[in-house]
Amino acid sequence: MGCVKYNRCKELNILKTDYRKKITLIRHGKPDFWDAYSSGTIIPGAELKKIADDYDSSSILPEPAPSDELINSVKNAGLCFRSDLRRAVKSSERLGLTNIITGPLFREIELPHGILNNIRFSIKTWFIILRVLWFLGISSNCESRKKSETRAGKAAEKIIEASEENEHVVLVAHGFINRFIGKQLKKRGWKQIEKSDSYWGRRSFIIS
Repeated sequence: MGCVKYNRCKELNILKTDYRKKITLIRHGKPDFWDAYSSGTIIPGAELKKIADDYDSSSILPEPAPSDELINSVKNAGLCFRSDLRRAVKSSERLGLTNIITGPLFREIELPHGILNNIRFSIKTWFIILRVLWFLGISSNCESRKKSETRAGKAAEKIIEASEENEHVVLVAHGFINRFIGKQLKKRGWKQIEKSDSYWGRRSFIIS
């Protein structure tokens, strides 16, 4: 049976391309932080540090679960890196990954806080505003964009180095750091073949 959509056909053709090495960057599952908080919960800016701490200490919810296809695609990975934040650790366990190296190098890029303390927005709105401010260069009490890019470069180099001895290397980490690492991989000649930023989403790269 033929493909229904051209884009899907194109994707399948890419995935059939011969390649020597593969790197998969996976975003963690949905944090159980969202059991305690709603995205619409209104908070003042003064509470953002507590919100960030609660988010970083959270585990993951049973649902949504990782797909069987995702689990099967990484089960034979030669090496797995993961962030040392709990939601990434629990996600790697849920995927059944072994031969794991854990470290802060792969932590999520932080949001600024300690600003706009008396203004009130929903948590979701705060996350959007603070990320925009961060991209504009405001990095109060957090890692700057320049430092984040440098860290992502170091992470990419570490993963590429591991790929010299492993055909498939996996990273279980977070949305924004995965984006930044992905950019660094592409700068180093790796070709992106998959892209998803949802929970359990992945960015996959190959090189021949």
